Amino acid sequence: MRFLKISLITIGCLVALFIAAAVILPRIYKDDLLAIIREEANQNLTATLDFKDLDLSLFRQFPRLSVRLDSLSITGRDAFDGYTLLSCDRAEISVSIWDLFQQGAPLRIQTLDLDHPDFRILILENGQANYDITVPDTMQQEEPETPGLTGAIQAYSITDGSIRYEDRTMPLVFSLAGLQHNGKGDFTQSRFTLQTQTTAEAMDMDYDGTAYFTRVRTRMEADLEIDLDKMRFGFGNNHLTLNDLELIGEGAIEMPNEDILIDLALHTPQSDLKHVWSIIPGAFTADYQDLQSSGTFTLEAWMKGIYNETSFPSFAFHTLLQKGLVKYPSLSFPIQDIDAEIHLEQPGSSLDAISINIPNFQLSIKDQGIKGRFAATEIMTDPKVDAAVKGKIDLGLLKQAFPLEAATLSGQIAMDVGIKAQMSDLDAGRVDQVDLHGSASINNLTYKSEGQPAISVAQGNVIFSPQAVQATGFVIQAGKSDSGTGRPDRQYPRRNSSRTNTQGKHQTHQPPA
Repeated sequence: MRFLKISLITIGCLVALFIAAAVILPRIYKDDLLAIIREEANQNLTATLDFKDLDLSLFRQFPRLSVRLDSLSITGRDAFDGYTLLSCDRAEISVSIWDLFQQGAPLRIQTLDLDHPDFRILILENGQANYDITVPDTMQQEEPETPGLTGAIQAYSITDGSIRYEDRTMPLVFSLAGLQHNGKGDFTQSRFTLQTQTTAEAMDMDYDGTAYFTRVRTRMEADLEIDLDKMRFGFGNNHLTLNDLELIGEGAIEMPNEDILIDLALHTPQSDLKHVWSIIPGAFTADYQDLQSSGTFTLEAWMKGIYNETSFPSFAFHTLLQKGLVKYPSLSFPIQDIDAEIHLEQPGSSLDAISINIPNFQLSIKDQGIKGRFAATEIMTDPKVDAAVKGKIDLGLLKQAFPLEAATLSGQIAMDVGIKAQMSDLDAGRVDQVDLHGSASINNLTYKSEGQPAISVAQGNVIFSPQAVQATGFVIQAGKSDSGTGRPDRQYPRRNSSRTNTQGKHQTHQPPA
C-alpha cells in the first residue's frame, strides 16, 4: 500500500513537472526563436518578412514544439516594392524539442501548416519574378551567432488558400481559390515518395485575353517519386478532375543540368461527352447533374523531349467528339449534332513546327446550325490558314439551349466564308495568291451584359473577296450601361461601305468619339 502511494505521488510529481515544463519552456525560448526567425529572414531574403505575434506550445503537436506566427506576410522590394508575395492568417511550424537542448545545432522544421494563405506570384515583362527572393551565395552575410533553421519536413498543409500566378511575358493569368492541399514525404531523404491531395473550389486561366477555364472545380491526387540526386520527379497514374472531367497523367521530369528532360502523357478514362462539356465556360451550372447527354469523347496528349533556351519538347494533343447532344432541364432546346475533331501537334524541337488541324466541327439547335473546318501551319513565323465556315444561327435559340445567365442575346447571324492564304502574301498584297470568298449578314442583333453598355445592330452585310472586305448597311447603337453613367444612346449609321483591301489599306467613315 505504501509502495502504491509513493508511486502515485511520484507519477503526480512527474506529470506536474511535465506540465510546468510545457508551460515554462516555450516562454524561455520565445525570444531565441524570434531572434532566429528574424536573423534567417535578414540573412537569406531580399524581401520583407513580417508577422504580428509568435506563439509557442508543446501541447499542440507533442512531442514537437509548435511555433505559430500570426498575420505573416512577405512583401517585395525594389521592382516589387509594396507587392505582397504571401499573406497568411496563421503559419505554424513544428521543430524537434531535442534540438533546443543541443548547443549550436540548427532547428529542424518537421511540419508546416498555412491557414488562409494568399500567394501572389508575378513575373514582369522582362522576366523578373517576385518569388526570386533568396540572397545569392556571393551576397551571403557572415553566419549568425544563433543557430539557423533547416528543412526536415515530413508533412505540410494549406487550408482555405488562394493562388494567383501572373506571367506578363506570355501573357498568362492562372488562379486557384478555396484551395485545400496536404502532402506527406520524408524530405530528409534523397529518394522518397511525396503523397499529395489537392482540391480547389475555383480554377481560372486566361491566356492572352482568352478565358480557357472559368471557375472550374479541381481535385487532384498525385504521388510523386522524387530522386534528389538525379533531380528526377516521376508521376505514376495520377488523377486530376476538372469539374466532371477526369484525367490520368504519368511520366517524369528530370533536371540533370540546365536542360529539362520531359516525358509526360495524359488521357481520359471517360468516354461520355457530358464529362468534357463540364469544363466549357458557363456550362457547369447548378442543374448540370440533371443534364441529358449522349455522344462519345476521347482525349490523348503527350509531351516528350528537351526544354532549354533553344529547344522545346515535341508534343501532340488529339481529341474527338462524335454524335453529341446536350439538353439542360431548365432550357427549351437541346444542342445536338455535336461533332469535332482536333489535332494540335509539334513534331520537332521548335515551336515553328506547330500545326493545328480541325477537319470538321459542327453543331445545331432546332433547325439551325453551323459547320466548318480549320487548318493552320507555320503559326509562329508565317501563318498559313485553310478554313471555311457555313451556317446560320438564331441567337435567341442559343439563349434557350445554353445557360447564358449573365447576358441578353438575340438576333440572327448567317455566314458562308472560306479562306486559303498565307500571312506573307496578305502583307505583300499578292491577291492572286489569296483565296478569300463568301459573305456574312447580321439582323436585329442585341447584346447586353451586366455592367456593360447594350449594343445592337439592326442590319449589316459583309462581302469577302481577295481584293477587299466590303461592309454595307451597318447601323450600330450603343446604349446606356448599368453603371449609371447617364450617357445618351448613340447611333452610328454606315452610309458608305467600309472596304479593306488585302494590302492592309482601310477606307471607312469613323464614328464620332
